[in-house]
Amino acid sequence: MAWGVGVYAYLLQCLFVRRALAHERANATGWLLGGALVSGTGMWALTMLSLVAWDSPIPVGYAAPVVLAAWLPSVVLVAALMWQFSVQGLDWRVRALGGLFIALGLSTLSLVAQSAIVTTPSWSWRLGPALGATTVYLASGLFASVATRRVLYGAGGHGRLVAISAVVAAAFVAGNVWQMQTLSLPPGAVCLSLNGLSRESVHTLASTIVVLFMISAHMVTVYDERAQGQQAVLRRGLEEARVALQRAAEHDPASGLLNRHGFERRLADLLQSRAAATEGVRPGVTVARLGLDGFRAVIESYGQAVGDQFVRTLAEIGRAHV
Repeated sequence: MAWGVGVYAYLLQCLFVRRALAHERANATGWLLGGALVSGTGMWALTMLSLVAWDSPIPVGYAAPVVLAAWLPSVVLVAALMWQFSVQGLDWRVRALGGLFIALGLSTLSLVAQSAIVTTPSWSWRLGPALGATTVYLASGLFASVATRRVLYGAGGHGRLVAISAVVAAAFVAGNVWQMQTLSLPPGAVCLSLNGLSRESVHTLASTIVVLFMISAHMVTVYDERAQGQQAVLRRGLEEARVALQRAAEHDPASGLLNRHGFERRLADLLQSRAAATEGVRPGVTVARLGLDGFRAVIESYGQAVGDQFVRTLAEIGRAHV
């Protein structure tokens, strides 16, 4: 269960970063903060599920204030990771330092979660497993940083993000399991938090309620992506309509040539561009006027369609020789 929650939480983190990259800066900040809240809650749930899965030698309960207090560092850690993903061209040294910070943060988060089990005498922890868990966190953080950025900024679809999420979540769960091996309960230890949250209540909170929360957030990203796609189609349609209207206003519908309004605008643009290119020197432009003798007789004899075709053919010949 912990692995599945971790996969979904990391996948949502990537999806929220994608939505942030697709929006302007002001809206992007909101997506990053929302993603940190959602994915950080999922990371907290993963840690809690790993905690309740620990096979304790004595009956234990979990202090509610400590369980809830572990939520905030989870959100902060995910927010830092999402910020790294959202910044393009970030120096590799900054990313490496961020990965080390996140690895130490995940190790600390697991220790905070373990402190929800209050015993007398107090439990102690062993250095070896703690270092091993931190190493796993560090390796998974570096892998996540490199692999996720390649998908977010390069070629890669939803399937690759799911695969990366599965690997990262598996590494996080392995690190949590290793971290739980740091706990060492002295003989005759008694749990003082036995009357706190039970194993079942923590499991329900971290699985059912959190998963429903993440599903709701996932639907928001789906609706936003669809809405942005529809807006892009609408913008393209409006641009095509604008271009068509501008062409219709500047061209003769029968011959396809510039009308008077279009000719004057094009001539003004040409003069302005030539003046800019020659640094203010008056540019030389030649305008030729072509008269067609007997053109009215052609129209009267053969019809307007033939006259329009005649003008188009003449225009094509002129373009080919000018």
